[in-house]
Amino acid sequence: MHATEPDLDRDARLIECAAKLFIEGRRVEALEALGQVDTASMPKRVSPSVGARGKSVPKATRVRPLSPRKAKELSLGVFRADRWTCCYCGRLLVSPRVLELVARLAGPAFPLKPGWNMKRDPAINHPAIERLYPNLEHVNPRSGGGTHEEDNLRASCTPCNEQKNARIGYEPLPVAAGWDGLEGLVAAMLERCERDELMLP
Repeated sequence: MHATEPDLDRDARLIECAAKLFIEGRRVEALEALGQVDTASMPKRVSPSVGARGKSVPKATRVRPLSPRKAKELSLGVFRADRWTCCYCGRLLVSPRVLELVARLAGPAFPLKPGWNMKRDPAINHPAIERLYPNLEHVNPRSGGGTHEEDNLRASCTPCNEQKNARIGYEPLPVAAGWDGLEGLVAAMLERCERDELMLP
C-alpha cells in the first residue's frame, strides 16, 4: 500500500504557502496558490469484499464512545506523534483547524462547511480537503480484536483509510519528521482573521 508518487505533499505545501500569504495580507497571491491545489475528487470507496490486498474481517462490536474532549485529546496525540503524516503512503496531512481557517480566509475559493461529516457529505467541500484531512487509523482493526488505544492508532489520509478499511496485512511506515500539520500557523491565522474582521468560532 505504500505509495511512491512524488507529489503526495504538493497540496499540503500549497496550503502552507497560501496560509502564510494570508497571514501577510497578500490575499490575491494566497488565492493563486489555492488555485493550484488539486481539484480531482476521490474515487468511490472500494467494497470491503473486493479490490484490495489483505483479508477482510467482520464488523467491530460497539464500545462506549469517548467524550468529545477525550476523543480530541487522543486524536491530537496520535496525529502529533505521527507528525501529521499518513502512516501508509507518507502524504502530508493538515490540521483541521488550519483547513477551517484557510477556508474562512479564502471564502468561496476553498469551501469547507462547518460541522461537515466526511462520510455523509464530503462533496460540499473543496475536493482536496478529504485527502488532507487526518484520520485515526486502527492498525489492527477493531473487528479483528484491535483496541482504540493509542498504541494501535496511527494517522492516515482518507484514501489509504478507505482502501485499507477493516483489512489486515498493511504495514505502517516509520514516523516522518519536520511537519507539524501547520499547527504552528494557527495563532497568526487567527490574528489575521481578527484583523480582517472575519467571524471566528
